[in-house]
Amino acid sequence: MFRPYNLNMWTRCKYWLPRLIILGFAVSMVMPAPKFIASMEDAEFVVWMLRLIWVLAFPAGFFVLLVLTDLVRRVK
Repeated sequence: MFRPYNLNMWTRCKYWLPRLIILGFAVSMVMPAPKFIASMEDAEFVVWMLRLIWVLAFPAGFFVLLVLTDLVRRVK
């Protein structure tokens, strides 16, 4: 059976693209951190930390939700 290469590539892109976007956003906040944090005031640091926690906790929370949903389906 003939399977076009682009279909397989599109499937891979749909899988990896959201993960790479989230990872890139998190890395873009951490990479300039040493110099950036040193120039911050306390209130700015708190805002920066909350943004970083949000970016990392959102996908982790979504993952936990999916795992719990899967566990509930397996128990029933």
